[in-house]
Amino acid sequence: MTAFSFRKWSLKRKLPATTAAFIVTTVLFILVILKYSSKRSSVNRCTEKEAEMRRTIGTELVDKFYDYNTCIYVRIFAASPNEFWSLLWPTMNDCLKDMKLSDASLEAFRNNDKIKYHILPNDGTKSDDCVIITAGIGHDIRAEIAIRKRLRDVQWKCKFHGADPITTKNEDLYKSIGTFYNFAVGNRTAKAWTSVKENVASETYTKRTFPHVEMVQFFKEYIKSPKIIDQYLLDVEYAEYGMTHYFLEGSPLDDEEIDICQMNIEFHEENKIVDRSLFFNFVRRALREHRWVFFKPDIDEHARLFMLNVQSPACAERYIVDKF
Repeated sequence: MTAFSFRKWSLKRKLPATTAAFIVTTVLFILVILKYSSKRSSVNRCTEKEAEMRRTIGTELVDKFYDYNTCIYVRIFAASPNEFWSLLWPTMNDCLKDMKLSDASLEAFRNNDKIKYHILPNDGTKSDDCVIITAGIGHDIRAEIAIRKRLRDVQWKCKFHGADPITTKNEDLYKSIGTFYNFAVGNRTAKAWTSVKENVASETYTKRTFPHVEMVQFFKEYIKSPKIIDQYLLDVEYAEYGMTHYFLEGSPLDDEEIDICQMNIEFHEENKIVDRSLFFNFVRRALREHRWVFFKPDIDEHARLFMLNVQSPACAERYIVDKF
């Protein structure tokens, strides 16, 4: 491709070079201003949310969540990704005790091979737009069934949505509690490789090409979700590393003003060096941003975390007020 020359362009159109330079400078200036305005708008939204959070749950609890994240961060920020993997669990527990922060409001719901956590909603909050999403069903919805029962005990009826590229057993299972979608959820809409459990009787995973739907598109076009997602159960067999940016500041979810209140996420380990580095980078950045607080780490060959959104006033009204 021939390089573009502003000098030649200006001569062709009989524009003085100074005029062309002025135009270029003006365009660049406008682009910088637009970029700065976008960032500033995002910062303003965060500042407004923090002020509303302080009104909703109180300054003391906002500060306690902040101090808890800071406690974890300063104790492990200098660790290597490998050390971080093994240090995160004891460090989180120590910081919980040091900050006198209780996780007693988290209820445990057991699947066949793991535990998922959910905080029940506060009395008086509405349930007509409650949404719970499972990405990666894996032939097992024991936890979802138990969560659904507990929610009904407190007169909450949530809509359940589950996506998995394998229909065998998954479709029938999930349709018993909600809506099933036959594709994988990912960071782009395309056919792509994913790791799946095809045989119900086996724990073996194989890699195959399946249709993927980008996460925000899934939320907006398929679920037609409101701006609040009450619980997101994410277990997508290594694809989670390509999706972590959705849960950080300036994400596509922020662009759509969609808040996830609670999340159970599993980070899988296939390549120890690469995967632990990605996990390390995500958690460290999340701790610095203070959108999430992490609870209930279960870290061995994989890492499971419960994440609670402490930046969303709407989520706070449902799941934080009087819970901590």
